[in-house]
Amino acid sequence: MHESKMDTLIRISIILVCIIAVSIAFFIQGKNQQRKESIPLVSVIHESNQIDDPPLLAVYQSKNSKHYLILYEVIRTDNNLFKATNTIELSEKPKMFRKDKKSKGVWVHFDDRWTYYNENLENEKRDNKFIDEKITSVPFQYDTSEKKGNLFLMDQSIQFSLSEDDELIDIYTLSKDKKLLLVHFENDIKIIVRK
Repeated sequence: MHESKMDTLIRISIILVCIIAVSIAFFIQGKNQQRKESIPLVSVIHESNQIDDPPLLAVYQSKNSKHYLILYEVIRTDNNLFKATNTIELSEKPKMFRKDKKSKGVWVHFDDRWTYYNENLENEKRDNKFIDEKITSVPFQYDTSEKKGNLFLMDQSIQFSLSEDDELIDIYTLSKDKKLLLVHFENDIKIIVRK
């Protein structure tokens, strides 16, 4: 069977359209996957009981293809300064963090296992029953068009502005009185102080 020039042109056009569509799909999928991988892992390990009791949080950071677990104290008496208390290099990227039910340690979930690190970031054997599955996030609304956040806490609404690059992930309490909050963005963490 002989193919006309028009049939050949249509067939080649269809093939090119399919190749372009598949290329675009791979590009978009790769971009979304890169964004997900850049999201920092954060977990509040200890909520502050009073102004001289610093909150403690565990933060994952990746630099130069190396994986780090960092414990930060938030010094409430010094303008809520983030102070790194301990840092260790991890052998692989963790999937999630959880606080411990009884200590100021952190549970790190890797592909197929949970590993416990005490408050000095020393690896210790510990029963998985101490993993605290509760996440103390605060209800909020996020208006992406206006880049504004609305936080609802104790019958109070707190409004805050976001920069163009900020992508809000979650909000956590850092103090028992809920006056100090941790705002978790896609590439950063910040503090909100309630009056």
